[in-house]
Amino acid sequence: VGPYLTSALEDELDESDLRQAAHESPSSAERAIAGICFALGIIRDHDAVVDLAAALPRREAVEALAKTGGDRALDLIMDTIASEPGHGGPLRSYGKNSSWPSDSDDADPAFVRRVFLQFGESGRKRLQEELANGSGSRRAAVAEIVRIMGYSDGLA
Repeated sequence: VGPYLTSALEDELDESDLRQAAHESPSSAERAIAGICFALGIIRDHDAVVDLAAALPRREAVEALAKTGGDRALDLIMDTIASEPGHGGPLRSYGKNSSWPSDSDDADPAFVRRVFLQFGESGRKRLQEELANGSGSRRAAVAEIVRIMGYSDGLA
């Protein structure tokens, strides 16, 4: 099932890109992408991590990666959290399809909790590292996630 779904995901991502390039509504392709990401999250196919990365920063891809788990999935999710202002970055590509904190909108607390609860202690440690070493908008976004998660104790 996993290889079929990842192949279908690639096809729908291509379709979405073509529709955007032609200035057409990508809504049917986006619905298919969301459904495929959801299914890949249910089956927790570790081989699908690379394919799910191509669907980032869509929230369905973030959630599927969280369910899949592992260090690579966590790295990919952390890379989508915030982009430096003025650089365009991954969050700005899909605007409202992302629920991470950014300069322009607020996080969806339930979504943030669903994602980071999947990573348990490794997610908590990664947020701590990002908070200690991050800068600018990324650090602010991580601080908001830490607040949402209630990780105020033990995080600097």
